[in-house]
Amino acid sequence: MNTDFEKIKDYYQHFDEWGRLETYSGQLELRIVLELISKYLSPPESIFDLGGGPWRYTFELAKKGYKLKLADL
Repeated sequence: MNTDFEKIKDYYQHFDEWGRLETYSGQLELRIVLELISKYLSPPESIFDLGGGPWRYTFELAKKGYKLKLADL
């Protein structure tokens, strides 16, 4: 199975991932994920955000004191 990177790039060039996380359901998702992370990890733990998109989670986790590395297309 081959990954079609052009298709992936095109999708994210036309999809507002940051804006998605500004909606009610996106804010709920963000809050739940951050709560789950804080249940198992405490700052200044290191987190590798693979597929972090527009860095929304990365910003929020950095504000809480986590050490972060991000990788994405």
